[in-house]
Amino acid sequence: VSVPLASGGMVRSYRLECVVCEPNTTKVIDHFLLAADNSLGYDEWMWINSYMAFSDKNLDAEFMPEEDFTWPIKVNWPEEIDKKSKASSLEEYQQIDAEYKKLGNK
Repeated sequence: VSVPLASGGMVRSYRLECVVCEPNTTKVIDHFLLAADNSLGYDEWMWINSYMAFSDKNLDAEFMPEEDFTWPIKVNWPEEIDKKSKASSLEEYQQIDAEYKKLGNK
């Protein structure tokens, strides 16, 4: 977000927003603000990027210990998305996806 100043220059702040789409579509079914600050949220972005790639290689273990982290709001995800988001490997994710495809949800 950039705001011009009357005296010249700009004031900038950054937001890292997440969106959730219906599987295999671009239809947004939920969204939330993950971080807002005066600088780019590189650490937050790397955390999300690594999580979605099922890899912790880029993560700083000190940055956000899972046991100490809580979301400020409760998001009620559809059951399928909730299970997929908790998959610990790509194989587990694919197994969950296959189960839901068998049920005719896709």
